[in-house]
Amino acid sequence: MGEQGGRVVALRMVVRPARLRVVLDTNLFVAAYWNPRSAPARVLSACEENQLQLLYSAAIRREMDHILRKAHTSEAFRHRVSLLLEDAEEVCPTRTLHLVQDDPEDDKFLECALEGDADYLISSDAHLLRLGPIDGACIIKPGAFARAHLM
Repeated sequence: MGEQGGRVVALRMVVRPARLRVVLDTNLFVAAYWNPRSAPARVLSACEENQLQLLYSAAIRREMDHILRKAHTSEAFRHRVSLLLEDAEEVCPTRTLHLVQDDPEDDKFLECALEGDADYLISSDAHLLRLGPIDGACIIKPGAFARAHLM
């Protein structure tokens, strides 16, 4: 507190907690489309509402565009995802990993999570889930993440 011209002036500082940094597997987007009341849909909405900081890479975006078309999602949903990615943080991985032996295509999610200093990689993919935490990034199912972090 300080005095200013005979008045007492109080300063108040508002500190907002840092948003959790997340990488979302493509399967989360497909699940959110087909079940709008699901945990994946809640995670997607939390990203849209800036409760979470979404991270992605060019490789993830290419896969997402391909898979969302292949899964016959609507143009409106694909546009929604495109808008979400405009506000997300693009990560440019500098290292190539070879950790997912059963599905090497999934390494791109790990590369993004590690380079982007993600808190979570959210996926329903058993190949990723069985790896456990990697360099501080917890790999977790959408339902478990939603129960732990979303109101």
